[in-house]
Amino acid sequence: MRRSFSRLLTVRLSLAASVIALVFGVLVYFYEIERIDEAAVDLVTLEARTFAELHPTALASTERIEERLKAFLAEREGGADGHFVLAEVYDADSRTLAEASLDDVAKVEAGFNRNAHPFLHDG
Repeated sequence: MRRSFSRLLTVRLSLAASVIALVFGVLVYFYEIERIDEAAVDLVTLEARTFAELHPTALASTERIEERLKAFLAEREGGADGHFVLAEVYDADSRTLAEASLDDVAKVEAGFNRNAHPFLHDG
């Protein structure tokens, strides 16, 4: 009887530990995904500000935005800040004004779903 009790206790403790580990694992996963999303948004915001500072008149005219975007991406590619291979500019109504990408990024562009852009309208 004592062996049976020990075995039952071991099985239940193992099961409880597994469930607790699974729950915490799922919670940490979602927390880290949120942190990654926030870091990506912060990085994109920083790059957009850098582009706006380097090319203050680029957004005033839609004529040369694409070539300026491509040049900006190429400039950033070689340095420590070369994080992006594709850039898009939208107007206030979420319409595409321009898009540019680095050369040899066909795989990235092919996997990029152009219809899946949720725009946050919070200012």
